[in-house]
Amino acid sequence: MNSFRLNRRQVLHGLSTAVVANAVARSVRAAGPIQMVSHRYPALEFFAEQMRGAIPGVTVNTQLMPFDKALELSTITLSAKSDTVDIMYVNDSTFLTFVKNGWLRPLDDLWSKYKSEFGLDDFSDAVVKTYTYDGHIYVMPHTLNVMLLFYRKDVFEQAGKQPPTTSLDTATSRKSSIRRSAPGRSTV
Repeated sequence: MNSFRLNRRQVLHGLSTAVVANAVARSVRAAGPIQMVSHRYPALEFFAEQMRGAIPGVTVNTQLMPFDKALELSTITLSAKSDTVDIMYVNDSTFLTFVKNGWLRPLDDLWSKYKSEFGLDDFSDAVVKTYTYDGHIYVMPHTLNVMLLFYRKDVFEQAGKQPPTTSLDTATSRKSSIRRSAPGRSTV
C-alpha cells in the first residue's frame, strides 16, 4: 500500500484554496454550482475533494489538469468574459496579468468578512502584498515563488572570492564571474 504524506506547504496551499472556496460558496449559495479550475497535484486533489463536501447544498465542480492547460483555460475563459469559472489558481506572476486585464475582482470584502474566522491576519504583510494591486487584495495567498542561490564553496575559495549574500551582490558578481577553465580548475 502506498503511503500518502503532505508537507506543510501543501497543506497550507490546500487550506487556503478551501478557505476561498468556502467563502465564495457562502456568498453565492443560490447562484448554482461553483466551478474551480486548477493544476493537478496530490495535495490539491485531496483538498478539492474536501471542498466538494464542505458546504451542504453547494456543489463544487473541480477541473484539475496540468498547469499549462489550467492557465490556458483560465486565460481563454476570462478573456472571453465568461462567468463559467468561479475559483482558479493564479500565482504571483500570473495574477498581475489577470488583474490588469480586469479579469479578477478584489477580495477585500471577503477578506474583511472572514479575517477573524479563518485567521487571515496570520499571513505576513509581505505575503499579502504579493497578491495586492492598487491597494486591493485579489488572491488568497497560497504559494510564492522563491529564488534560491546555491554555490560551491570550494570554487569561491579557489578564486579568492566571497559568495554573494544579497540579490544586489548576485547581480554585480556577474561582472567578474567564476568560470571553469578545465576539469577541476576554476578561473576568475
